[in-house]
Amino acid sequence: MNPIDRYVGERVRQSRINRDLTQRALAEVLCVSTQDVADYESGRKRLTAAQLFTLTKVLNCDVAYFFEGLV
Repeated sequence: MNPIDRYVGERVRQSRINRDLTQRALAEVLCVSTQDVADYESGRKRLTAAQLFTLTKVLNCDVAYFFEGLV
């Protein structure tokens, strides 16, 4: 697992939980399976640029949010 993918996935998870969204709800918005969302959140799978863009709209944040504190 890439540490950056794991970090971004954790930020997705935190933001999803803070907005009281289930993995299933997020999966529907991204047009993927619930397992895919679990894989993104754990860093086992990478999010695409298009998915990150969609997440900024759904989770009401900037793309930079997913990378803040990484350096």
